[in-house]
Amino acid sequence: MISQLQALGPAACAAVPPGQAFRLTVSGGSMVPALEPGDEIVAQRIGDVGEAGLGDLVVVDLPGTGLVVHRLIWRGREGVRTRGDATGLMDPPVARERVMGRVVEATRGGRAMLPGPWSRRATWAAHFAAAAAYRLRRRFHASQPA
Repeated sequence: MISQLQALGPAACAAVPPGQAFRLTVSGGSMVPALEPGDEIVAQRIGDVGEAGLGDLVVVDLPGTGLVVHRLIWRGREGVRTRGDATGLMDPPVARERVMGRVVEATRGGRAMLPGPWSRRATWAAHFAAAAAYRLRRRFHASQPA
């Protein structure tokens, strides 16, 4: 069963029981080219972020932003880090319970377009490496005397 959420807010997603799916329409460009504005996604509500693998697309309630669909880059005991494919920075750390669901289906113009698991892992590796390189550059430049 797929819930069609009329109010696209965190409370509406949180009301969907774990294991059930919900449908959202992408409105921003942070995941281009994987997802574009107007694409439809179906996400499965998860009870724990451990149900989503690194590199998976997840629906996250980002503080100050609201619901976003970004790639899961890092998962720790207390929080997670996500990143949009088209952005240069990782999102701020968020609590594990703010991950609302894992994207299981995406369509553009009625055509399925979600990549397979190997492609997701390769994309995760590329984004994790880019984020790590950025942090190292910032740390290296911050430690240089002026």
